[in-house]
Amino acid sequence: MPDLYLVALLALDELSKVPLFQQIVTGLRRGILEGQVAPGTRLPSIRDMAKLLEVSRNTVVGAYNQLLDEGYLETRRGAGTFVCDHLPESFLQTSSTTNQEKPDPSRKREASRRSSWVTSLPPTSVLEANPNPAFRYGLPALEYFPWDTWARMTSHCYRYPQFSSFDYHQMSGGFEPLREELAAYLCSARGLRCDASQVIVTSGAQQGIYMAAHLLADPGDKVWLEDPGYRGAKRCFQNAGLSVAPVEVDGEGLCVKRGREEAPSAKLAFVTPSRHHPLGVTMSLQRRVELLEWAQQSGAWILEDDYDSEFRYEGRPLPSLQGLDPYQRVIYVGTLSKTLFPALRLGYLVVPKDKIEIFVNFRGIIDTYTPTLTQRVLARFIQEGHFTRHIRKMRQVYAKRKEQFLEVAEDWLGDAVQWEAADAGMSLTGWLSDGRSDVELSQNARDEGLFLSPISTCYANEEKARQGIAFGFTGCNKKQMKEGMEKLARCLGRER
Repeated sequence: MPDLYLVALLALDELSKVPLFQQIVTGLRRGILEGQVAPGTRLPSIRDMAKLLEVSRNTVVGAYNQLLDEGYLETRRGAGTFVCDHLPESFLQTSSTTNQEKPDPSRKREASRRSSWVTSLPPTSVLEANPNPAFRYGLPALEYFPWDTWARMTSHCYRYPQFSSFDYHQMSGGFEPLREELAAYLCSARGLRCDASQVIVTSGAQQGIYMAAHLLADPGDKVWLEDPGYRGAKRCFQNAGLSVAPVEVDGEGLCVKRGREEAPSAKLAFVTPSRHHPLGVTMSLQRRVELLEWAQQSGAWILEDDYDSEFRYEGRPLPSLQGLDPYQRVIYVGTLSKTLFPALRLGYLVVPKDKIEIFVNFRGIIDTYTPTLTQRVLARFIQEGHFTRHIRKMRQVYAKRKEQFLEVAEDWLGDAVQWEAADAGMSLTGWLSDGRSDVELSQNARDEGLFLSPISTCYANEEKARQGIAFGFTGCNKKQMKEGMEKLARCLGRER
């Protein structure tokens, strides 16, 4: 192979950010695959190639070694380095376009029926990189998290490792000390009745809902879902082959009477009793008792999602439905993504004792266990009191931000949005006054860099859907609120 041809083929650029050895690899690989360097061609020796390209011998050694590993080159003892006769991509090459095999429509490549359910569901919302935090639903005030404390604890686990934490484990239920800490916290703060054996650590609440959907009902069974309700739960139920039966929500929460009338044979009910998603109402004690009695009488299960009940600004947090249950019919779902930070991806289930085995076994099938190191750090974080201190601090921060939000909203939006009263949670429900489409508004807001959560998409019946936005107020400061409100006002045609 002529030296000038080889230099032109590789065309090294010393100013490029790509390392020189990688440029050699890329150039030779491309030349081989495109037929510019034929199979069996002998390449210059390492010394000669280095001199030819005016690079170090180590650079050529690195390039040759990578191509040897990838199967493009081979060494022949006493002869040198050659292009392989049989290339790794050769099975992708065709000698002639006329010989290409034509697709046979009769040869179907179908996946399971469940895959059709998956593709029929609306896609999960994906946020752009570094979106504006104003009005983001469920976003905590990340700047207040004790990152130094968390980093110190994580560093300690690495510096003084318990090697069992870095090995494979048969601990699908979760790290035992963390389960103990969570059980103690839930009993004291949320009124649950459980012990550590009933707590199963999951990779977020969504995984817990997915597990319950597959273990508590069979394909074709009906499940009550609040209307409006949490779309993430609906996706899990549909993927499990369950038939979703929307049940109306009013000022007291899920209408149990309506559920009995429309789907009396349902095997599962999904509820957010402490703070309904997305309306924010609290299920009354009478409705809670009715729901528990229905579950006992019909042999059904209740899946209680308690997603942000810690943040209550008036009075004490209401006790959980699970704590009221004398029949052991409630599966409790919790999350730490909103309490601490979303990327933690830790949640938990609390299940009756006679259902521990099936949930733990199924948890092991999904992904064996949640990373042990994270669980170890969190267990210590709770044990040393940082968790409860953080929640107390966030209640104060969020209460102030709620007041700031309503003040800024009144200033910029006026009567364009009507607000629901809320004494808890991380969001406020705002109804659009002029009948404007909340989906259209959220799409226009995207162009302004805002990510809004339209409420109408949470309704099963589009004709009954109300137009509104679930405004997150916890993840943005007053300055960001003002900037967001100015953009939102522009989308609503209320520019000053």
